[in-house]
Amino acid sequence: MLGLSKAYLSSNQPGFSDYKECHISIEKFSQITLMTLFETPGDDIFSHVPQPSLQLKPPKNHPADNFMPEHHIPESSLNPCKNFNAIADQLNQSPHELKERIRHLKNIPDGEGILGKADAYFSAQHWEMAAVLDEYDHKTFIHSLRVASIVDHFIRYDSATGHYLDERALLTDDTVREMLSASIFHDIGKTAIPHQILYDGRSRQAWALLSNAWKDQNGLERPFDQNQLEQKDAAALERYLSEASRQGQDPLDIVPAYRAFDHATTIELEKSGIDPHMTFRKILEYHEQATRAILQSKKMSVAAAIASHHHDYNHEPLKWKPLPSTEIHQHEQNRANLIADGLSILRSADIYDALTTPDRDYYKPPFHPLIAMSILIQDIETSEQTGTIHQRIITDLYQKLKERNETQPHSDAEIQALEKILLFIKNEKRP
Repeated sequence: MLGLSKAYLSSNQPGFSDYKECHISIEKFSQITLMTLFETPGDDIFSHVPQPSLQLKPPKNHPADNFMPEHHIPESSLNPCKNFNAIADQLNQSPHELKERIRHLKNIPDGEGILGKADAYFSAQHWEMAAVLDEYDHKTFIHSLRVASIVDHFIRYDSATGHYLDERALLTDDTVREMLSASIFHDIGKTAIPHQILYDGRSRQAWALLSNAWKDQNGLERPFDQNQLEQKDAAALERYLSEASRQGQDPLDIVPAYRAFDHATTIELEKSGIDPHMTFRKILEYHEQATRAILQSKKMSVAAAIASHHHDYNHEPLKWKPLPSTEIHQHEQNRANLIADGLSILRSADIYDALTTPDRDYYKPPFHPLIAMSILIQDIETSEQTGTIHQRIITDLYQKLKERNETQPHSDAEIQALEKILLFIKNEKRP
């Protein structure tokens, strides 16, 4: 994970209209492991791009083989809060309508009524933020509620994870508030990204074909084997693209956005302060930085630290250096522990929802819950973060499946997944 600075939680939370500028640099991330849906390419993979863009010439003054050129919008113009604040201003123009919208949100049945549970912990500012996210992208909002519902299951006193947090003196009202805030708003940074990007719809296969075409038209070596991309065996194609990504050839991280999207989308990116020379992957990853900026502008520093690292783009284990055991430092150490444990909880919930929910259309079709848990365990082991918190998380997820009668395997793959789950739960690993 990216290194985190000390987080200071302030009880001084400004009103919703008390906005602050939140300029931020775009940090370079590596690749994300969860991939997009397959799709069969059409005859013209550039059909959505206006004809002038079909020439696909490299950007002026940049080498043709550099697909992430060092050409960025000035840092002073980067304001990931801009669109969020604009939506908030618009909603606040009609206080009665905003009040009714918030009342409706509190009674949404999705996510097991998680917003109703959050009411005891949320301020007016929280509710207005929820209204902004729902207004901008209802689908992302509903996903966030599902993730928050899973997180809520983990932080109950009667759960294995909750018991672990209680042993560490972390299961408090403040923890519940921070975890609900981090989970419900973990994707609020997507308000900084144009809808055309969020709902692009192209698969990794389509992006790989686009990457080859981009290289071809600049007289450069193709990054992908064209025959492999055009094969009909979906499983074989998945293995090929997954291996290519592991070797540093992510199809979504090659072509600059201004060559892959139409002019209108390029303009929207520039209005949002996002450099159109960035790749599709880098733009998607930018939402974490925007999330951090928005939450920090609302004085939610602990939630910001948790929510803005939930994708683990750098694949680095999150480690905290113990502070001296004094009363002064213990409070900060508890916050550091909460951020570390909270990040493990949020990340697990986000991955599990992405793997098991059919409407997450930039991932593959939904997996059986047992398979999804097996993939989650693999992700935990790969990131070298196995510890008590992860064993408890998997224990709670498995218990939830048992309550829903979803632990019965029906294929060899599900049998193997179940065996892996039970072994992971049994072999508890201490930090």
